[in-house]
This record gives sequence, structure tokens and C-alpha cells, in this order.
Amino acid sequence: MSTVLPNNNMRIKLRVVLIPILLFTLFYLGFVYMTKPVETAYSQLIGFTFKGLENHHYPNGDRFRLEDVISKSVVEAALEELGLSHKYDDLTALETRFSIFPYSPQRDVLIDKYNSILADGRVIAADIDDARQTLTKELSQAAQVAAVIRLDTSSFMMTEDDALRLINAIPKQWVEQAVSVRGVSSNGFSSLSTHVIKDSDAKSSLSSLRQLWSYYMALKGEVSVLLAQSEGAGALDVETGLSLVDVNSLMSDLEQKLIYAPIYWSRNPDNLLVIDEAMYSSRLFQLDLVKNLDYLILIDVISDRIDLVKQNVNKLISTEYGGVITDPLTGMALDDLVRLLDDMKAYDIDQLRAPLLQLGISKDSSKVPLYYRTRIKELERERESLGLRVASLQNAEDRYLHALGNQGNGESSANPMGAAFLDKIVSMSNKSTDTTYRQALSADTIQIEKQSIEVNKEIQRLEGFLALFSQAIVNKTKQGLKQEYTSQVDRVIPQLFKRLEEYASVTQRISNRLRYAADIQGVYGDSAFLLPLDAYLQDTTTTLSSASPLIPLKDELLRYSETVERIISSLNNERYGLVNTLYRQLGEPTKIEQGFLSKQQKVVLFLGNVSLSCFALFLIIAVNLKRRNVTSSSRDIATASGVSSTFSSDTLFTKPSASGLQSLHHTE
Repeated sequence: MSTVLPNNNMRIKLRVVLIPILLFTLFYLGFVYMTKPVETAYSQLIGFTFKGLENHHYPNGDRFRLEDVISKSVVEAALEELGLSHKYDDLTALETRFSIFPYSPQRDVLIDKYNSILADGRVIAADIDDARQTLTKELSQAAQVAAVIRLDTSSFMMTEDDALRLINAIPKQWVEQAVSVRGVSSNGFSSLSTHVIKDSDAKSSLSSLRQLWSYYMALKGEVSVLLAQSEGAGALDVETGLSLVDVNSLMSDLEQKLIYAPIYWSRNPDNLLVIDEAMYSSRLFQLDLVKNLDYLILIDVISDRIDLVKQNVNKLISTEYGGVITDPLTGMALDDLVRLLDDMKAYDIDQLRAPLLQLGISKDSSKVPLYYRTRIKELERERESLGLRVASLQNAEDRYLHALGNQGNGESSANPMGAAFLDKIVSMSNKSTDTTYRQALSADTIQIEKQSIEVNKEIQRLEGFLALFSQAIVNKTKQGLKQEYTSQVDRVIPQLFKRLEEYASVTQRISNRLRYAADIQGVYGDSAFLLPLDAYLQDTTTTLSSASPLIPLKDELLRYSETVERIISSLNNERYGLVNTLYRQLGEPTKIEQGFLSKQQKVVLFLGNVSLSCFALFLIIAVNLKRRNVTSSSRDIATASGVSSTFSSDTLFTKPSASGLQSLHHTE
């Protein structure tokens, strides 16, 4: 009986502990099952294979981000490729279902290697720090080489087949967009797009030349870059059989053709631009501006206009090629213009002025004397001004010489024996400066005196004209003779203005031709085949056929661009593969099996059971303590009354004897 009672007692205790744990576990699992949402997810493991990944860059240098793989455009393209775009039209909601995160298949191996280092008792703290840094670096690098794409379709109506196909198509569409749209797999090997050359459409010949030359230089630079690469020198275009070396040689020939193409362009007046040089325009030489003036005044206006055309000519002659350039329309050179202008002034003007003065021909005889007298007064005031300037220069020179003389006398009296020898040497070094200053004063004086002489000559000439005209008015020449010369003057003056207008236009065209030739030469920069400026000022047409038009040259450049484009495409394909140039699949897309309990739920279940166990044990201990107290009290009462107790002191559930119960009852 004493053996059976302890075993029963132990079973009761176990039931007290296990039954709450079992009930809590069943209740919690039922609750989790009833409240757990349906979770469905799919994953695709990929590994990146392109260079530059360690620096987060694509092969061409563009920034690489993991989010690029699951971008909205990639998801949309994948849906369209699979024919699912109509079925799942909420693109924004679907895009949020995708996620991507780094994956490192070597993580456990690296951590084990680190733990093996720590397990070595001989390592020091510095070695541990180095190992920790190495582990961090290797884990970071390992996490960059692969990634997991995840598609969560929980509460999203998508079939398993569609989900697996979609997540498998995502990396393929990413590669296609990255390579074809952004060109990320080129690794710096790029070529001028043939569409750029085809679509070029400049408005003028010079603009077309500039545009074509810029395309040529861009393509030439690309060829040079390719030839500098080890694989570029032997690259070959399968379609044409040309290598990059051949293309480079052919492009040198094309460069010469481009340089020689515009040799005769400046001979076409339609090509010429308006030059920004300060030149008198032909508008100034139109008769309508001065037709109301008197005859003799018109003659002076023509003389002044001749001087203006000469100023244009002198500006052009002073340029480097001014002596050889000709007008593209008339063929006249600048020296021809100088001679024609001198002849006009010496013969035409004097031939018109002589009868006007001798016969007193004028539109209003009272205006001519007033005009000459006014001009004479203006010239006299100018002569006086020049005389004052000469006197001022002479006074300045006299004061300067006087100051030098006083300085020399002071030095001689103060130092008669040459005590200030060093000061004299310094003063001698300034003598050249003094001489230059005095020569400048003399040159200015001579120049002003020359101007004064010219003014005196002009005054005397005008005074002679005034005297002749006044005498003719007094003599009253026959009216018939006056009318004859008047009609001749009316006929010749418009002709002179017309000729001056043509001469001014000649200077403008020559000036524009110089500018145009300079612009053409400036297009080619520092080309090895650069021609001198006068090459674009040629007049002969014996070699005109050698100057190719731009359209054939554009077509030729286009062919070379297509050849280089194919060679570059071949190099890129050899370097990274034709398909799948950025990644490789590390397995088939899979459905993620969701466990019944998550990690957090397992922790809650464990802690709950531990708590119930502790509570049950605490309850058992508390009950035992109370019963022991009751047993002890009964034992004391039984001893006092002489009644022996049958209670066992070893177990809580031992039954007391009948006499003991009677004694206890009696005591109570």
C-alpha cells in the first residue's frame, strides 16, 4: 500500500502540469489556424555576371541598383511578353508585390571560416579584428553576386502558373531593357548612331559642313578608342570584310575630301554671310538721299563718297590675303577698285565741276556762294585749332628742355668735382627715354603741321571755286550753253552714284568672302590636312571636279559608321555573350512553402507552455505546503491526547487512521 500511493501521487502531479500545457497548445494552434492569413509567395534566384558589380556600376559606368530588376517598366514588359497584361491590369498593385534582396550562397562557409579562426587559442586581438573586417568585406562582396526576386501573391488573385512564369520573365526583361535601351553592357564601346547622320538636315552649306565634320570627328574618336584596345586592332566587319585599321585609313581619305570640298564655295555670292566688319554699305551711295542738293554740292558729296569706298578698300587690303582676293560676282580685285576710284575723282569729278564753275550753272545761284563761304570758315577754324595744337606741343618741348637745363646746371654747381658720380650714371640711363619723348613731340608736331597744310590747300581750292563761280554769275553766260551742260550733268551724276554703289557692293562681297573662307577654315580646327585660307579664295575652276559635294561624303561617312557599329556590336557580343549578358539563373522559379507556425508564433507557444508549467509547479508546491501544515497540527494534537497518528510524513496523500480521525474530531 505504501508503494502504490507514491506512484499515484506522481501521476496526479504530472496531470496537473501536462493538462494545462496540452490545453493551451491546442487552443493556441487552433487560434493560429483560424486567424492565420493565406500566404503564397514565389521566388527566383539569379546571379549577376557583369563587370563593375563590385562598385555598383554597369559595364558602361551607369549606376546599378537592385531595384532596377523589378522596376515598373520591367514588370509591364514582362506582362506584355507573356500576354497577361489584360488579365492583371492593376500594374501599380502588382509592382508592390515584388521585392528583391541580396543573397549569399557562401555565407555559411565564410562564417565557419571566421569561427575556426576564433577557435584557435593562439590568435591575438589584432588578428581577430582583421578577421572580422575580412569577414564583413567578404560577406558584402558575396551578397552582391546574387539576389532573390520574391513575388507575394497573398490576397492577390493570381494562379500559380502565371506567378511562376511572371517571376521567371522579370530578369529577362530587365536585361533586355538595360542592354537595348540604356546600353549598359557596352563597357565604353559605343558608336555614333547612324540615325543621327541620316536625319541631319542643316539649312546652309556651311552649317551642313560643320555638322558633317562634327560627326566625322566623333566617329574618328571612336575608332581611335577601339584601336587602342587589344581586341580592337584585329576586329573585322563580316559584312564588308573591313577591319578597324582599314576603316581608319579610309576615314583619313574622307577627311581630305571634306577639307577640299568647299574650296570654291566662296565664289558663290549666295553662300556668303554678312560680315561683322565695320564697312560702309551700298545704301549710303544711293542718289535719292542727296538728289535735292545743288550740282556743285553734289559733286563734293560724290568726292566724299569716293573717299568712303577707299576706306573700305584700305581695310580689306590690310588683311593677309587682301591683295589676291577678287569679287566673286565681277571678278574685280581691290587694286582694280583703287584705280577706278582714282580715275573717277581725277577725271569724272573734275570734268563735271569745271563747266559748273566756269558757266555758273546751279539750281539756285545764291546757295552755292553761301555753301563755299561756310566751308571756308569751317576750314579756317580748323586751321586755327591745328595752329594752337602745334604751339602747345612746342611750348611743352621748350619747358621740358628748360627743366633739363636747370637740372644739369644744379648738379654741376652742387658737385663740380663729380662727387655724385652714381647719380650721373643713373641720369644717363634716362637719356634714351628723354630722346623718345622729344621724338614723339616732334612727330606729333609734324603730323599736325601736315594736316594744317592740307587744310590750307583746301581753303585755297574753295576760294578759287568761289571766285570762278562768282565771276561766271557776273559774266552771264549764254543760256543755251548752260542748258546743254546742265542736261549733261543731270545724266552723269546718277551714273556716278550708281558706279559708287556697285563699288561699295564689291567691297562688301570681298569682305564677306574673306569671312566665309575664314569660317570654312575654322571648321577643321587642327586637322593634319588643314589648308591655308587662300585655298578657299581660288578663282580658277580647272580642278572643280576634285571638290566633292557633301551628299556623297555624307553617304560615305554613313557607310563607315555602319561598319564601326557592326564591329562594336561584335566586340560586345564576344565579350559578354549575345544573350543573357548581365545575369544567369541559379535555379528554377519556386513556390515558397510557408510553415504552419512562424518563428514569432513558435516563441509565443514556447513561452506560454513554460509559463503554464511554472504556474502548475507553483500551485503544487503551494498545496503541499498547506497540507503539511495541516498534518503537523494534527500530529501535535494527537500526541497531546495520547492517540497515535497514522499519517505518513513522507507523502501528502497518506490516509489517517480511524482512531486519529476520532481524536481529531473530538478535539475539534
